[in-house]
Amino acid sequence: MLEVNDWIIINAITYKISAIDNIDEMRLAIMNQLKYLIDFDSSSFYTILSKNTNEIGNPVGINYPLEEMNEYLHGFKNVDYSKGLMSTGKNIVYRESDIMKDELRIQTEYYKKVYDTHNWHYSLHLNISYNEIFLGVMSLFRIKDKPNFDYDSTFILDMIKDHLAVRLFKEISNKDVNILSLSDCAEKYNITSRELKILSLLIDGTQDKEICESLFITSNTLKKHILNIYRKMGVNKRIQLFKIVKKD
Repeated sequence: MLEVNDWIIINAITYKISAIDNIDEMRLAIMNQLKYLIDFDSSSFYTILSKNTNEIGNPVGINYPLEEMNEYLHGFKNVDYSKGLMSTGKNIVYRESDIMKDELRIQTEYYKKVYDTHNWHYSLHLNISYNEIFLGVMSLFRIKDKPNFDYDSTFILDMIKDHLAVRLFKEISNKDVNILSLSDCAEKYNITSRELKILSLLIDGTQDKEICESLFITSNTLKKHILNIYRKMGVNKRIQLFKIVKKD
């Protein structure tokens, strides 16, 4: 049962959702506020890259390193048995244990590679959508030996989900028309000079073989550079670069 102080914190969270301009700062702020209401050990918050795709990226988290969140995008997302919920267009809160029994869940490749690695067992997720458009997902994790998330925890996320959906929809809509320049990308995503040259060639539509020849590098070296670019920018496919990057 929520108390008066809990409702005060929920009100503070809903205010921060609309008041904090920077979307990354907003997401971190509300997750930090949620720690006063919900016991969790780690968290992540991904948003879609564009309204034209359900592909998620741009991760922020608490006690969850950026490199490991990006590993989910590039290695583990495809074995996540709950990923189908992202395409339903529903703004919902759910526990991982509600979609698969524990005795089955702990045997999955996803559980072994993600949950076991971080000593997690239970998780609570907010699948964020607006007008049937998937916008992002926030996840809260608990380490093993802790109890499952209870009704109050799901209720709290229910109280803020519509506020988040509206904010993310506005953010994504604005982002779709604000494509970054190459120099802006270099600054925002910490792109090295070599990666920036490769990114420029990719945006030009240059084929991999031609890039290797012009930069005197092997195809394996090019693949490593491209993977680093993808990880830093939170994308999975080359076509997504054209939606967020333009030539200076």
